[in-house]
Amino acid sequence: MTNYERCAALHNELLELGWTGSGRSLDDLETNTWFEIWGQEAEDCRVLLSDDLTAFLERAQIPKTDDEYSLFFYVYGFAPPKRLWDTFDWRFEEPEKHRYLTLLLANLGPSHPDRLAFDQETNRAIMQMSIHDASITLNGRTPWFPLEVVLSAWLEMVDVGKIQAVEETVEVNEKFDPWICCHWNQDMVQETVEAFSALVDSIEARMKDQGMRVTDADQPLLLDASLEAAHIPHGFARSFLSQARRPSFRYIAPGVSIPNQDSFAQQPFFSVEYEEQDEDVDEDELVIKPILLFASSSNVNLASEDEKNHPFPWPYNQLLSFPAGLYLTESERSAGHEFEDSARFVLPFGVGGNGFARTSDGLQIGDHQDEQDACCADRIADLYQPGWNPSIEMHEVRLVKILESWRGMVERGDWTVSAEGIQDSIDAFKEADTEQNWQKFVVPVSW
Repeated sequence: MTNYERCAALHNELLELGWTGSGRSLDDLETNTWFEIWGQEAEDCRVLLSDDLTAFLERAQIPKTDDEYSLFFYVYGFAPPKRLWDTFDWRFEEPEKHRYLTLLLANLGPSHPDRLAFDQETNRAIMQMSIHDASITLNGRTPWFPLEVVLSAWLEMVDVGKIQAVEETVEVNEKFDPWICCHWNQDMVQETVEAFSALVDSIEARMKDQGMRVTDADQPLLLDASLEAAHIPHGFARSFLSQARRPSFRYIAPGVSIPNQDSFAQQPFFSVEYEEQDEDVDEDELVIKPILLFASSSNVNLASEDEKNHPFPWPYNQLLSFPAGLYLTESERSAGHEFEDSARFVLPFGVGGNGFARTSDGLQIGDHQDEQDACCADRIADLYQPGWNPSIEMHEVRLVKILESWRGMVERGDWTVSAEGIQDSIDAFKEADTEQNWQKFVVPVSW
């Protein structure tokens, strides 16, 4: 913990945001520290705690309340002294027996939940949904991050409204008082619309520099009639497509087209049956199928045994032939941890087999994370993906991050611009698995 005072300040800011966001007054917030709450049991742990971690625990505040109160949506609060080393002490011998510990306990997750793990030697942390995830986080390749990076990511999620503190009377499918996870909101839509607009502006600026005429269509990406014909429900996808401006050119990325008003309704995965969902299902219980936003003219053709390479889970992996392109992923509104802006960029060929392509966590695409030895493999839909998320539960990359990456490719001159937009073919993405250019296709670590 390079700055235990800053870490404590970030922790306490998160506590106060939850408290006031749930309708409580800071005047009523009474707190103790970890050492004050656990008394002698905590004092006995001092000899096993680093100086930085001790200083942090002496400053981080815990509310004195009988209510079930969580520090954040993903974590309940500090582990008690007797739980600190449950996950790790049996894995190591002295002198590293107490190096790793569970700092914050889980709110949700699998049958053997863990949560935020902390390395006292490096002062770095990482999220573990389950105690079994240690085989991934301790594989020697998965990066851990300073605690302040994790806490800052949580605060950013609150700032954009992805995670919100609400009053006790608010009822949702999954809530960890006072926190709920919003599947989407207008701030997230606006952030993505602005990223798309910046990408379009960058392409148009280069068209103008070459003396090409640029016209303003003065239309959204898709008209309401097209969205209705495609049966796109109210939510992130519909809001983005109806608010982002439609450019006059055709190609937004190599071999990837702006959606066509007439053909957009031909969504490949909408024909896949998802159990027996009632057509009149409540909007809050809706299952949203993968949505093809920007299509390639190339098709993906998978073999039935190539399940690991399919971009989507069951039942969508029953469909083995479909267009390549940029998709929003499946989403269930009845679930607590969902991202309607999660995306997968699906290629008609695999990348990763050369050993250069990487996910955001720095691991090779196709790596078997839970094994000690690194490996790589061709994958059609892992480009731009985060890999292991250090701060929250796993999910696919957010659409805004792919659009920002594409803008960088345009502004650096990595892609060629013509009158139709991006001139390069979809084969340009094979550069992601080359020694010279793989870094350009990696999205920075984020929540």
